[in-house]
Amino acid sequence: HRGLPLSMAENTVEGCKAAVAAGATHIEIDAQFSKDKQIVIMHDSDVSRTTDYVSGEKYISNMTLDEIRQYKVCKTSTGFEVDACEIPTAEDFFIAFKDSPVVFVFEIKNSNPELVTELRKLIEKYNFWDRITVISFSGTVLENMHRDLREIPIASLSGFAPKDFENDSKFYNAYNAIGDITNGSFGNYVYYESTLKDRGYMSFCWT
Repeated sequence: HRGLPLSMAENTVEGCKAAVAAGATHIEIDAQFSKDKQIVIMHDSDVSRTTDYVSGEKYISNMTLDEIRQYKVCKTSTGFEVDACEIPTAEDFFIAFKDSPVVFVFEIKNSNPELVTELRKLIEKYNFWDRITVISFSGTVLENMHRDLREIPIASLSGFAPKDFENDSKFYNAYNAIGDITNGSFGNYVYYESTLKDRGYMSFCWT
């Protein structure tokens, strides 16, 4: 989850390499989208929490990659300062891990459809077809993925909050997505086990 976020700068190539060295086979990272259409790997939509930028909010979507890279990721997910790392792009990750079997669980945070277009270009360029799964809380992102990048498995992080089979099944069938059974109002997962599992609905457990 974001590499090794308790001991290293989160969502960095360095942190994820350390996670793989520690035995991780799957790495979850978060995708934002810059003003100049670069897929930037950062959990938050602004750079203030994890970088050395300290005066207010600075949103990734309003900056170019060059502007974003004025700052360095220098904090863990709990706010401890650690060695500074460059703010990475998705392409940086694909280059760094192209010879590794690690699978990326790629959470898309920005619903701009051009992010999916750019992601497809990178997957094709680095042949990452079997090494990425996309997850998102956003129905718009699932729709974008199903329309433009349907070769990649997708999962909704929203769970099945209504516990309404008719509506839940329509939503997940529309995007050929699976659902996160750890979110929503599952309680003890009875709804999934009794209503969805036997009908062939797969589950996804964050993270």
